[in-house]
Amino acid sequence: MDEQTAPEAAQPTLRTVKKNFGFVPNVMGVLAESPPAMESYLALNEKVQTTTLSPAEQQVAILTVSETNRCRYCVAAHTLTASGANVDGDAMPSAMAPRRTIPD
Repeated sequence: MDEQTAPEAAQPTLRTVKKNFGFVPNVMGVLAESPPAMESYLALNEKVQTTTLSPAEQQVAILTVSETNRCRYCVAAHTLTASGANVDGDAMPSAMAPRRTIPD
């Protein structure tokens, strides 16, 4: 689903997402079926960005949650995002291994 085929209520948000990312990520296309779900997902992402965690630490936390939830799509997407946030390649596998300490 994209900004032209989404429900009317979701179209403005998808246009903004496309403007920010250059494309509509698959998860946003799926969430567009329920504009309140899509808006909640984006609001949660915005809240994560207001934490005291660095962008790299945010991605490690998100990767850990994604792995814990066994969401393969999430792990793949956030591995890419983590690379863009300069997460050390050695930290990613550590973050995804349950009950292991992540090196500083």
